[in-house]
Amino acid sequence: MRRTRTTPEQRNAKLDAAHKQLVDAVASVATSDGWLRYLAAMGRFHNYSPANVAMIIHQRGDATHVAGYRTWQSLGRQVVKGARGIAVWAPCSRRVELEDKETGETTGTRRLSGFRLVHTFDIADTTGEPLPEPPARATLLEGDAPEGMWAHLASLVEDAGFQVELVDEIVGKPTANGETNFLTRTVQVATSGRSDASQARTLCHELAHVRLHCSSLTPERRELNEVEAESVAYLVSHSFGLDSMDYSLGYVTGWSGADADAVLATARSVQHCAAEILAGLDDGPGERSDCGSTVSDGER
Repeated sequence: MRRTRTTPEQRNAKLDAAHKQLVDAVASVATSDGWLRYLAAMGRFHNYSPANVAMIIHQRGDATHVAGYRTWQSLGRQVVKGARGIAVWAPCSRRVELEDKETGETTGTRRLSGFRLVHTFDIADTTGEPLPEPPARATLLEGDAPEGMWAHLASLVEDAGFQVELVDEIVGKPTANGETNFLTRTVQVATSGRSDASQARTLCHELAHVRLHCSSLTPERRELNEVEAESVAYLVSHSFGLDSMDYSLGYVTGWSGADADAVLATARSVQHCAAEILAGLDDGPGERSDCGSTVSDGER
């Protein structure tokens, strides 16, 4: 593959400019009417307790959006006649009067008094207005990957001690595009319905996990890890001449909650990782990774 050799300073300047484009795009989404409508709609759905989540899964394993009868009405949708409800536990409260011992004043408040079973419904049991969607959606890339991109990224994955596997789909995660497994030291890339360009971008996303997240794959860092990995994929793809903004913007927006400041905060680690990946084009194989035994949740 023929590439114009660039100095580290030139490469870093280009990466900084590309990262700023991504941050600005996320900031634009955050202030759009579409995003605000989406947040308003999503805010009507409860964050169910682990016990209620287990109950929902047991009764309706394919449920996606669950809400009460009146909540669905407020969102412009109607529960269809004969729909079978999903039982969950709802908290009950009672009003109590509290007296301030110093002033003698009383104030009213509500305290939990117990729980009762109520019925909710999945969106599949309703009809009406479609739920608003975030204005930025991760759209799979089409077409061919730039010449040499896959080979370069695959060599860096293998240099890190991982094996690249092409599979029809990720087992148990049919919507995932890729997955990095630090236990088996494998990087899987799903191919079914995905173009060469999409597969190359996914491979870069997983390579970023290999290089950045071998010691930080915890639930608390999941959002940050995904923002970092996809930001790296965007910068490297951009440097290869592959425009992945349509996918990367939707992905980063979703995991960051359209928080441009959160995306900006990753700039240092993201640009450093991208620069190392691209430097390998001129400088040869990268260093071997000594990551521990853990599994990433995969790219969705």
